[in-house]
Amino acid sequence: MSIFENEGNNSRSLQVAVECYFDLLHTCDVTNFSQVFYETALLHGFRDGKVIIWTSSQYHEMLRHRPSPASLGAMRSGSILAIDFAADCQAVVKVGVTIGGNHFTDQLTYMKIDGAWFIVSKVFHTTALNK
Repeated sequence: MSIFENEGNNSRSLQVAVECYFDLLHTCDVTNFSQVFYETALLHGFRDGKVIIWTSSQYHEMLRHRPSPASLGAMRSGSILAIDFAADCQAVVKVGVTIGGNHFTDQLTYMKIDGAWFIVSKVFHTTALNK
């Protein structure tokens, strides 16, 4: 079901969770990383034409050592393109985010665990903006 068909509390709380994801990408402040990504989350994408797979721990370290878009004076970027609820406790969220010279399209699988939404899987596609 789309975001527009589930205007209840789950939809609003999921949107808040997605905004926390956007904040994390913008600030690279990993203090709240464990409130965004579940500890066993995996991330999949392509880099230089090859499939890459990162654990949430590896991604945490990448963000921790990366200059944040906020520190570089960039505007916060992020938009929810679609939300598809499989159940009250599971959803896939498609988002778009621009960081530096790249635009990312992310497919985020969220699960509501112990009352909070967590990303359990992320699949991303990167497009260079200057090409």
